[in-house]
Amino acid sequence: MNKIRHQFDQLVQGEYREAFILILGMIVMLIGEFSTALAVTKIVEAFGNNEVVVQLTNILPLAWLALMYPLGPVWLQKKSVVQLLKLSLAIFMIGSLLVGIAFNMPILLLGRIIQTTGCGILLPMLPSLIATILPEKNVGLTKMGDVMLGVALVLALFLTGISFLSGNWQLINIFLIVLSLIIYHNASSIKIDLEISTYNIEGVNVVL
Repeated sequence: MNKIRHQFDQLVQGEYREAFILILGMIVMLIGEFSTALAVTKIVEAFGNNEVVVQLTNILPLAWLALMYPLGPVWLQKKSVVQLLKLSLAIFMIGSLLVGIAFNMPILLLGRIIQTTGCGILLPMLPSLIATILPEKNVGLTKMGDVMLGVALVLALFLTGISFLSGNWQLINIFLIVLSLIIYHNASSIKIDLEISTYNIEGVNVVL
């Protein structure tokens, strides 16, 4: 218990706090990636599309995320770490708003793609950013990618369940926007910056 408390104290101080903000931002955006996974039946009922069409809201964003992955280092050539996080969150919130107010499939799908664009800007660079921020002797957080995915999935299921209980499957997006705004407000406390040399996108990675 004392060890857990010590690790938490580290997370809210100095470099650990900066890494914590980045991780929380990424978790919130990953929740968005899972936000329609359980809602397929609800979306079918709401929009009248068949389940195959509705599944595009889960499949196409993942394909788009994979396509964006090789572009990760490019963004840091243009933006600072704080700007990168804020840009990711801002785009993600726009997408979440569209998903939250969507009344047909085209708007829902557009919102999901925009959500994924925000997520895809930060996700490829997150391990490098955290490794740079944290002291060399305490880099355990750099290996928590699987943990972040697990936490995001559990929280997505929990928040989706609350949305279902409220009678509105789109309510989860309000939660995501509120959480994103809190993290956006705290992003300015990140002081670290990275200098990225010219990065050339390898065509084979984009194709893969």
